Amino acid sequence: TYGRGLYGLGYTYFVQKNYQQAFKQFDRLMKTEAVTSRLMDKTTIADAQMRIGDCYFYSRQYKSAEGAYNKAIETEPSQADYAVYQKGFTQGLSGRYEDKIGTLNYLTEAYPLSDYYDDALYEKGRAYVQLEKSTQAISTFEQLTTQFPQSQYAPVAGSEIALLHYQDNRIR
Repeated sequence: TYGRGLYGLGYTYFVQKNYQQAFKQFDRLMKTEAVTSRLMDKTTIADAQMRIGDCYFYSRQYKSAEGAYNKAIETEPSQADYAVYQKGFTQGLSGRYEDKIGTLNYLTEAYPLSDYYDDALYEKGRAYVQLEKSTQAISTFEQLTTQFPQSQYAPVAGSEIALLHYQDNRIR
């Protein structure tokens, strides 16, 4: 169908990192009858919304990215852990650290088996660092290193813990 063709073309451009053209195709898709009449499955529609969010994200249009991620979350909440993570990350890039923490808390509560759980803990710890809340940051980084010792973030989280203790004059 026409909608599937736009979806495939959008992905082709996206993989090629041609985000402007990818956005055009996904945006066209969102305006088709297949989407507006809900003839296309929700998972595909939500995925296209996430890619629109990613196109905005890579163009540093963070407010628009957050809006697109919100649409993806609303469309298919059961498949939205990536969109929730990206929304939180985007909030941090916009300097909205409290919002970022709230969004990442939602991710870890709503999606306990998410592949983004360790990423969320690391980013939540970083948000606490930005807010100069070292106790909460240390606690979050310790949770990460305990629950996910094999995570790519575990060594960095360990370094963050040491640095925070040093800055607080609490070297163990």
